[in-house]
Amino acid sequence: MLPYNILDSNMRYTLSSISTTGGFLENCKIQFSPKLTCIIGARGTCKSTVIESIRFALRHGSDEKLRTIESGIIQNTLGFGTVNCELLRQDDTDESRFVIEREVGSEATIFEDDIRELETNDFSNCVEIYSQGQIQELADQADEGLRLALIDRPKAAHILMLQLRRNNLAGQLRKVGNDLRSVNSEIAIQKEQLQPSANVQRQLEELNQNSPSISNELEVENISFERRNRVLAELNELAMLQSETLEDVRVLRDRLEHALRLYSGFQSDADFSSDLTTKQPFDDFVDGIPAVISTLGILKKDNLKTIVPRVSERFTSLNANYFRLRQEQQRANEFLKRKEMLNKQQVLLASVQKKLDEAEKRRDTLNLERQKLRAEIESLDGKIFDTRFEEVEKINEEHAQRIQLTLRYGTGSPKYVTALTDMLSGSRIKFRDEVARQIASTLTPFQLVDYVEQADSIGMAELLGRDIGQMQRVIAHLSDHESLFELEVTPPLCQLEIVMFDDGVAKPIETLSKGQKATAILPLILRPLPYPLIFDQPEDDLDNRHITERLIDAITQLKESRQIIFVTHNANIPVLGEAESIVVMSMDTPHRANPPKVGSVDERKFDILDLLEGGIDAFQKREAKYKQLLEA
Repeated sequence: MLPYNILDSNMRYTLSSISTTGGFLENCKIQFSPKLTCIIGARGTCKSTVIESIRFALRHGSDEKLRTIESGIIQNTLGFGTVNCELLRQDDTDESRFVIEREVGSEATIFEDDIRELETNDFSNCVEIYSQGQIQELADQADEGLRLALIDRPKAAHILMLQLRRNNLAGQLRKVGNDLRSVNSEIAIQKEQLQPSANVQRQLEELNQNSPSISNELEVENISFERRNRVLAELNELAMLQSETLEDVRVLRDRLEHALRLYSGFQSDADFSSDLTTKQPFDDFVDGIPAVISTLGILKKDNLKTIVPRVSERFTSLNANYFRLRQEQQRANEFLKRKEMLNKQQVLLASVQKKLDEAEKRRDTLNLERQKLRAEIESLDGKIFDTRFEEVEKINEEHAQRIQLTLRYGTGSPKYVTALTDMLSGSRIKFRDEVARQIASTLTPFQLVDYVEQADSIGMAELLGRDIGQMQRVIAHLSDHESLFELEVTPPLCQLEIVMFDDGVAKPIETLSKGQKATAILPLILRPLPYPLIFDQPEDDLDNRHITERLIDAITQLKESRQIIFVTHNANIPVLGEAESIVVMSMDTPHRANPPKVGSVDERKFDILDLLEGGIDAFQKREAKYKQLLEA
């Protein structure tokens, strides 16, 4: 969410005062003019402490900078006290008074019109502070973000809104990219699974063309075949029974013949024959034996074992048609099994095809969404550039005789190059840094992602004039990298080039002296914005000539629309700048400042003369030295 003061960018903010409840500034409340205030004093009179206390209370600056001043100068000079900053917010119809209170190790407490705010508001964008030497650091650093932030200041709310929208779209684009990666992986697997599809279809067509016919005779022949097998089995059993029976007959006949021989030996014996009751049963038994022997003789006809093979041979001949039909049936069964297996495989492949079709639809939908998001992001990037370009043109028009700004836009941003170089780490690609720089300067992140996803190493190699094998390794390495879609949302290059005209000669800022660099940066800072501009000893960064020739002119115009606060040892700034308020700092003890003396330039001219000009005697001696030169 945006800080509310950014959203209220049409309002004007003015720093009314600063005070503390303890520490070096405890008895030193300072009131500021809504136009130009200059804080002067001897060295070591807490002038910089005032500026850094304002920074601390309003949390202005990077987290690292704030941690440094809190643990350093603020901890030493504030102790257990509280910094109190009073800030006015004005528009055409209303004015609000804010008091921001903060002590070391805690967040600020905010009061609006003497009522404590339940939610702490962010006032870091309600002031612009440049500590001692900071302009020089800004001029020396090649960090485009710092310089662009100066360009963005007048339209900070608009640009921040565009950047937040871009970040939101970038998050959506990253998700779409990862979803596409998953879908494409799914599609690749499904296409691999579908590779047998054509072969399965071809085999089915061949089977249908060579489908064997199934005869209706087989069932009838099968009944006859089973009947003949049953008859043959029973004949074999009967032959076996015959063989066993004949053996039993032979044994029985031998026994009967033996009985006849035994009976013939003793049947005429008188003693045995005398008792008819005893003899008659034996006679009856023996008399029946010949009839039995005669009957047994009938069983000795044909040997059935010799006849069954002839029956079996005839049955085998009769079974030939059955076996032929059954072989045809077996081929038909194998055909049916093969066809059933292929049909099942075709059903599974159809299911895979359906999933593939659905995945490809999702891919197409995601690609459309990606193109839409990319177009929206490119549109926002264009709007951000156009907004910055308008501000650059304003500065160029206002300072045409002094500086010329150029906004370069496109590929090859340092963040893009660094990210790509890091991603190629471990790829074993020779001249990795050079390859990353060339890719980043030639292809937008969107184009690079497209080349990677399409595995178009040939097209990429031709575009870059590099070896195809090398580009294959680059694409292979990037394709599975977890940060690929993070790379895709990298903002384009937006680089501010500054040229300063030195006696009519255009010189890039990189070639200027330190003082000239700071002077070239000033037009980006001294702009009519609706919040205070605070400098701590700008003369440390600027040549004295540039202060009188350029800075003074700028601040005399700027103070009519913007509050300016200077801590300075240079008399030209308060005197020639016609400061509305001079704040004179001094020390009561080494650890306690006196209440400041405050007044106009006229009211504090003796302090200015004493502190900034070296006193009356020094000023008169310089006047005498320069008298002839000034008269000439």
